Amino acid sequence: MLLDGASARIASAIGHITRGNHSAKGGDIGDTLAIIGCLKGALNMEQGGEIAARLEQLYDYMDTRLVEASAANDVAAAQEVLRLLTEIREAWMGLPEQLNQQSAAIRQVGSP
Repeated sequence: MLLDGASARIASAIGHITRGNHSAKGGDIGDTLAIIGCLKGALNMEQGGEIAARLEQLYDYMDTRLVEASAANDVAAAQEVLRLLTEIREAWMGLPEQLNQQSAAIRQVGSP
């Protein structure tokens, strides 16, 4: 849900940049930064290992790009963040299917 919210806010910010509505853009980018902060805060660095560390780096990068997008009204920077958020969401959404496939493969190997 956080990823969906961040994506919706950044998409709205892109629209505001395109239309020159800079005050509304700032609000949407601020909301997106706050959501990314929540995502970063939810990372468990001890249990998450390398994946958590890489996500933290990616979230930091997205923060930087959002600040650049806001400061320069840079649609391309905002679109890059939207693409990254979409890729992360798709990866999370695909996990249950991957786990089901792995479980089925393990059951097949274990069957006589």
